[in-house]
Amino acid sequence: MKHSSPDLSATVMAWEQRLLRTLASFTITYAKTVIIGSLVLTALAATYTVQHLQFISDRNDLVSAEKRYLQLDEEYTREFMGVDELVVIVEPRDVQQGKDFVARLADRLSRDTAHVADIFHRIDTTSLEGKKLLYLSAEDLHSLRENVVEHRDLVQTLTSTPGLNPLLESINTQVSAGLVSHLVEGLFGLDAPSEPAPTAGEQKPVKIGFLKSLLQELDRALSTPAYSYHSPWAQFFGETDELADNGYLVSDNRRFVFLMVEPKSSTNGEMNAEQESIAAIRNVITELKPQFPGLDAGVTGTTAINNDELAGAQANSNVAAVVSLVGVTLLYLLFFKKHRHPLIIVTSLTVGLLWSMGLATATVGHLTIITAFVAPILIGLADDFGVHFVTRYEQEREQGCDPTAALTNVFEQTVPGIIAGGFTSSLAFFAVMLSDFQGVRELGQIAGGGLIVSLMATLTFLPALIVVTETYHPWVVVPGGRSFLTGAFASLGAVMVKARWSFLTVAGVLTLASLVAIPTVTFDYNLLNLQAREVESVKWERRIIANSERSSWIALSAASTPEEAARKAAAFAALSSVESVESVASLLPEDQERRMPLVQALQPVLHEFPQALETPQSVQVPDLLRTLEKLKLKLREDNDKWDPRKKPDENDLSAARRSLLAIIDRLHALPAEQGQALVDGFQQSLFRDFADKWSLLRNNLNPSGPITLADIPPQLKSRFVNQDGTKFLLQIYSKYNIWDREPLEEFITQLRQVDADVTGSPVIGYESIDAMRKGYIEGGFYALIAIVIVAFFSLRSVKDTFLAMIPLGLGMVWTAGLMWLFDLKFNLANLIVVPLILGIGVENGIHLVHRYREEGEGGITLITGSTGQAVTLFSLTTMIGFGSLMLATHRGVFSMGLLLMTAVGSVLMASLFVLPLLLFHPVRKVEDEPQTSLGLALDLPEPGEEKR
Repeated sequence: MKHSSPDLSATVMAWEQRLLRTLASFTITYAKTVIIGSLVLTALAATYTVQHLQFISDRNDLVSAEKRYLQLDEEYTREFMGVDELVVIVEPRDVQQGKDFVARLADRLSRDTAHVADIFHRIDTTSLEGKKLLYLSAEDLHSLRENVVEHRDLVQTLTSTPGLNPLLESINTQVSAGLVSHLVEGLFGLDAPSEPAPTAGEQKPVKIGFLKSLLQELDRALSTPAYSYHSPWAQFFGETDELADNGYLVSDNRRFVFLMVEPKSSTNGEMNAEQESIAAIRNVITELKPQFPGLDAGVTGTTAINNDELAGAQANSNVAAVVSLVGVTLLYLLFFKKHRHPLIIVTSLTVGLLWSMGLATATVGHLTIITAFVAPILIGLADDFGVHFVTRYEQEREQGCDPTAALTNVFEQTVPGIIAGGFTSSLAFFAVMLSDFQGVRELGQIAGGGLIVSLMATLTFLPALIVVTETYHPWVVVPGGRSFLTGAFASLGAVMVKARWSFLTVAGVLTLASLVAIPTVTFDYNLLNLQAREVESVKWERRIIANSERSSWIALSAASTPEEAARKAAAFAALSSVESVESVASLLPEDQERRMPLVQALQPVLHEFPQALETPQSVQVPDLLRTLEKLKLKLREDNDKWDPRKKPDENDLSAARRSLLAIIDRLHALPAEQGQALVDGFQQSLFRDFADKWSLLRNNLNPSGPITLADIPPQLKSRFVNQDGTKFLLQIYSKYNIWDREPLEEFITQLRQVDADVTGSPVIGYESIDAMRKGYIEGGFYALIAIVIVAFFSLRSVKDTFLAMIPLGLGMVWTAGLMWLFDLKFNLANLIVVPLILGIGVENGIHLVHRYREEGEGGITLITGSTGQAVTLFSLTTMIGFGSLMLATHRGVFSMGLLLMTAVGSVLMASLFVLPLLLFHPVRKVEDEPQTSLGLALDLPEPGEEKR
């Protein structure tokens, strides 16, 4: 059957024939020169790679620098402090322990100038001294004054004779008074009915909010092994915790204390400098933690997560590359008849890999989280070249050809198919360079170029190595007989012939079932799900999310004036997906004119009490138990002395009662020394907390004026106002977990309604994920078009091109079905399967169709001959190469390995059990010139005839 005009065929035939024979002649004649030249080039490539290849951890480098949201993020990073920094999270037993740890850690890190550029652990509030109470709301200020006035006796006890037992005795006294006089409405925080206001000297009992909090906290102190103190004073003093923290960065729920670190890093984003800084900080944390029992701490933040991810990926990639090479070598030893041939293939593969890395270093210069696994990928793909070459060479030698004739036949008969397969695989990667995403373009450039140079190594270094080994250690071919594997493939072919329709029916059923499963295949956008579970930065990020705290992902916006910043902040805060907004506006309290007189009204009230607080005496546990028993009688369930109109809600009473009874039981059950230590420890935390709040009140009763921008501490001001005062930053926090796609998309969409130029980690992550996903899909589409075109020009027949695409089509459909079966999802790590499987699938098809056309016999010989064995070996070695990625702790890399193994296995099944059976029918011997897999006619004899 003719596929082109005779003139064109003859012209192309002559061109290809001359080229291939020239290449064969050169490598055979100058084998030693080729080897020496290749090894010199390999040494140069390896040296250049080691000296110049960088690892980039900044995800911003994966995005085109022309994107406005990226330009703005980099601009804000330069102009404002703290936009991109490490976050040390401390989870102490109590806040004071956390402050002490942070202070020690800050002192140690401040002296490590080699790794730390700047530290922010405590706000110097000296400039705000005297004005701090203006940060309390008008309602809190009013409630604070009311509590102090109404509970003078209690405050007097706290300031003159502080102690846990005196405090509870004072409360008991007020409860008793409330029961006797039926004036208990204030005790439990209930609003009194419309009655005359109390006289100036009349005392109201303390509110139940404080009583419940106090009892519950004491109960926790006695029952929790790793107890962490939480202040109950908020019910009495209002929300003064943050103001009383002496500038330390404490979370809203009082569980965490933070320290921000600007690490020393290279100007070009190279990973090594930042990674060393992170390691140095973690080493100091590890050294200090034993001195603070019960405390835990770690480093997280976007920078830490990115560095941990790339460091883990780099380590996993190195292990995977080694395991892949060892596994492939062992499989070669099983398949090949001559044991030196696997070593020749692996040596050639290693040379090609080093050339590839040298090319990547020269053209791109760095690896990222996307390209970090290019080595095992190239091993899994480029080994195909050597497998097909050596498999055919062994067949030619077994048929009686000498080494020169065998190599010439390989170049003329098999190398065209190898070239076609190599170019289709590389085109699959080059096509993704049309993507809009920089990281994906780099992957296409590095992997596509790597396959080309690996192909060059196979066509030059590998045959030269065969010539040299045959020269010094000739292969004595034993004629006749067949190996175990040859017999196994022959048996498989016989079974397939007998059960042809059964095989095809099963394939059809699997295809239909998989088509139904395609709509269930989803994409996981959550980048945290790609990380290793035990990575420190990820572990702490998840802990923050679990405690409903802010993610390290913060959106950023900017304004040109404080007034504009205030307007934007109000607009952002009104959005349903926004938890809070921090800006220069949040540093300047609202309604200061209204708050000023409320602060000043506290002066005469607080001046009635002692300025210096006494130190609490050790708790007398027996006295404490007697006081608790008295309270127990007052709060008992059957107490009928309550005024029915004023009796608290039973739930509130029950909560206080349960804690009180538990405290009494625990104090009786605990050994005396242990109970004494626990109670004393709680009292110390309680009254140290009270002292901080009392000091805050007394030192801020007479503000000299409203808080202005000039009063803001420099550490805070530099985070929200640029150096020349022309730009004001807004940091926007999401209300929901924006690591998940839906809340992230809603968050970004809403923010852009206020400011189309909003940026920051959430925006960059959102755009990057979307761009990567589209990049792979678009790249896959372009690759498919390019591959179909190459396959058509290779085979020059629409029918044969369609047949060559069958393993790819079925393999992809079956992969979708297996993804449903194993609950696999696409993610940013395993999307690389798209260009990879396109190249592998079409390459298998081209080799099989080419061999079928060459032999012109029933398609079952594709299984029993060397081509079927080569396709199987290539697929198995590729599965080993990709399967080695499953050793990674990085879950994204693991999923990449699993999905690629699944996809390659599916393509192999279609290549072995479907395509040969579709080709299995009697056909006449092709009378035209034999065709190469490039579709180029070669006027060559059949293997084993003239060339033997």
